[in-house]
Amino acid sequence: MGRETALPLTFLGRMAALLDEEFVPFMAALNQTPVPAIRINTLKLSVADFAARSPWPLTPIPW
Repeated sequence: MGRETALPLTFLGRMAALLDEEFVPFMAALNQTPVPAIRINTLKLSVADFAARSPWPLTPIPW
């Protein structure tokens, strides 16, 4: 399920002018439910070390 994003009309007008035919996909992306994610600073902690300490199950995301 998505969510409606309430944005100022001036912003929407500017984005519509800038994005042209890409405005509709832009709005669709904004209204999608965000993917819960966490980024691990691997300079300080490895992914394996974080996974061992994490109280949450970890699943890689596609990006």
